[in-house]
Amino acid sequence: MPSLLQNIGNNQPLPQNVTDLLQTLPGGVVYLTGSQWLGTARANSDWDFFADYNNLNCHALLDAGYNKCNASLYTDPSVVEVWAKGDVHVQLVKDAALKSKVQDMIRPILLAATNRCDKKVLRFVWQTALLVAVGGEV
Repeated sequence: MPSLLQNIGNNQPLPQNVTDLLQTLPGGVVYLTGSQWLGTARANSDWDFFADYNNLNCHALLDAGYNKCNASLYTDPSVVEVWAKGDVHVQLVKDAALKSKVQDMIRPILLAATNRCDKKVLRFVWQTALLVAVGGEV
């Protein structure tokens, strides 16, 4: 069963590598994030996603040729593992539905800050919003 992409909003055809990802994860939900989600992507921007961290998703990504990356580069405390294949990156997180709600909640802040702030500030906004959403226990 293909995965359900929850929040792609541009109605553009998806590149093959993205549709391949959607076929990779076994019936789970995949959320778009990063510049593609925010609407600030450039022609050469990568595709960032997140999904729930579980054994099925880990094995499916490994079997599909994804490589595990250094998750410590992500300051988002909900990220458990990061997998990549070409220009597609998948964050496996503790609670994807919660992260999606937080992402939608802070979208206006991210849009306003994207052109004026460095990534450290944007990461701080993410971390703070996630901590607030779970009562300080991410």
